[in-house]
Amino acid sequence: DIASKDTSNNALRGDVVIDDVHDCYIRAESRLVTALGVSNLVIVETEDALLIAAKDKVQHIKNIVSILRQQQRPQLKTPHRTYRPWGYYETINKGERHQVKRIGVKPNASLSQKCIIIVPNIGCCARHSRSNLQATKYF
Repeated sequence: DIASKDTSNNALRGDVVIDDVHDCYIRAESRLVTALGVSNLVIVETEDALLIAAKDKVQHIKNIVSILRQQQRPQLKTPHRTYRPWGYYETINKGERHQVKRIGVKPNASLSQKCIIIVPNIGCCARHSRSNLQATKYF
């Protein structure tokens, strides 16, 4: 998907606000991205990371990936949102002895019994039986 360009040759996608910006590609996937007085940049924001690069250096992204790999960064192995046939899950908080995930279940899909879900007041109606948990509304 190629974003259309504005009069200053900027390609913008997502929730982006700019002023005095020229020749940039700016993509926001999960939050507001603002830019002021910059040019010739690629800015990509996702749930997992933020990339800011000069347009003429983007082909060297493999150098950053190598550094992240050396540092054994979890972002390379575990994406923020993981998709499964029944829906998705995303890590909200993770500590040494706990992990909290948000789970989105497709209509009429099932999860195994090993999942324990406490969902107060968020608009999802779920049924639990010995063999599965079945959601009746996608949230």
